[in-house]
Amino acid sequence: MKSHQQQADLVKRAKLKIFAKLVLFLLIPASGFAADLPDLELKSKGKPPSAILKIKKSSAVPSYEFHKASGKSIPRLDIGEESEFEFKVVPLQLPSAPTVSNLSPPKNGPPPKRPSPKPFEVKNSTLLISPVKPAQALVTEKGIQQIPEIKTLKEIPEPQPQATDPRPVNLINFKPQDYKLLEGLIFLEAQKNHDMALAYFAELSEDKEFRTEALYHYSRAAQARGLNTEVRAALLKVAQTSQLKEWKFLAAQALAENIALFDVSNLKEIDPLVQAMEIDISNNDAYNFYRAKYYLEIGNLGQVEDALTLIPEKSPYFNDSLLISALFNYRQGKIESAIIPLLELLKRAPREENIRSVGAMTLARLQFQKGLYKEAYQTYLEVNKSHALWLQAMVEQAWSQILTQDYEGAAGNMFSLHTDFFKNAYNPESYTVRTVGYLNLCQFGDAAQALNNMGRRYGPTYGRLETFMTTKRTQTSTRPYDNCLKIPICERSMAYPDPLSLNLQDIRVSSMPKNT
Repeated sequence: MKSHQQQADLVKRAKLKIFAKLVLFLLIPASGFAADLPDLELKSKGKPPSAILKIKKSSAVPSYEFHKASGKSIPRLDIGEESEFEFKVVPLQLPSAPTVSNLSPPKNGPPPKRPSPKPFEVKNSTLLISPVKPAQALVTEKGIQQIPEIKTLKEIPEPQPQATDPRPVNLINFKPQDYKLLEGLIFLEAQKNHDMALAYFAELSEDKEFRTEALYHYSRAAQARGLNTEVRAALLKVAQTSQLKEWKFLAAQALAENIALFDVSNLKEIDPLVQAMEIDISNNDAYNFYRAKYYLEIGNLGQVEDALTLIPEKSPYFNDSLLISALFNYRQGKIESAIIPLLELLKRAPREENIRSVGAMTLARLQFQKGLYKEAYQTYLEVNKSHALWLQAMVEQAWSQILTQDYEGAAGNMFSLHTDFFKNAYNPESYTVRTVGYLNLCQFGDAAQALNNMGRRYGPTYGRLETFMTTKRTQTSTRPYDNCLKIPICERSMAYPDPLSLNLQDIRVSSMPKNT
């Protein structure tokens, strides 16, 4: 009997034989094919191609010679037919399957016996189980007693529905003024057309019913256009004349928040309104600075101290508050205490800031007053040359030089102020300082020449002042020129409205002849 492997080889060879015949069937031409492969039978015999077809030497494909078939119809293409073959199916002769009895014993004899594995011995030590601890009490009687008692909620009564009234309610109809107010708000808030908003609110302000609300919104539009005087006037009118507390509060709050747009003197009307409406100004540094400055001008030192304590060190108004603090101490006769904040101001403020020049001018005058002329001379140099107080600082610096017996330096500095570069500056006191310096140097001719130069330059001005005093004198004002000479130069050149330096107005007026 053949083994199972031998039978598998026979099947494999039979498959290869069939595959080879199929390959030959595809590759070998039909002629003589049946003779070579006896398993194939001829199913139908083929037909040769038409005799008219010609086969060229250059190609094995039959074709017509169309160039010779002129005047004749083109015949149908007849290339013949190939022979068809059919494969004979021969049943495969497979050997019978082997039986167990036919299997030959192994060549090396019976398989060796393998020993059984040793039994696994479990040690008693590995099976020891630790004793279980007794259960812990999570809640004790004492803990239960400490649990707060939850009170029962009150019973909510069942809602009692009320009878509805299906009758219609009259709606409030808009007046023409309401539509104008709405249009003005649209121009103000949505379209940012502040000119049109001003026109609407100005027209509505003449109506008694809509006057309060129209004036308030009028101030908002005026603020957007930079009309600060109109803002103040409208808000003051609302705060003073409105019958509704809500509008009075809004107007006073707007005045406090926009205090930087107004003058310090306006606090005379604004601060009583802010205090009456109890507006919170603890975090409003600008308002506290204006309060301190205003009350310092009118001599209410208690209010000055309260306002200064509310200005923090990081505030942009802190440097200005240092100057106010120095003047506050000076008004009380505390000169040493007044010098301390001024020294801090010179350390903190940049040199180009106007407040630093005003602080340096004030500090130098305090040192001059105490007789510290050398220190005052150095402090006057801290005044910025681009500041409006620089010329006055140079004159006062020359006085400190004279008191330290530096007559040449004083006369020389004043001589430089009399050059053509300063020909448009009004500074008659510089001629006086120069004359005093020449007198102490025994240069009497130069002293007389300096006085003559002052007379030629400022004599006409003195005559015009006399005429002005004669024509403008009134019963209510004994010095009518005060309002005209109230530090106009500083107000034009400084962001600080009026320099709060010591006796600055008196010094300006003292440069005129004494009989004025």
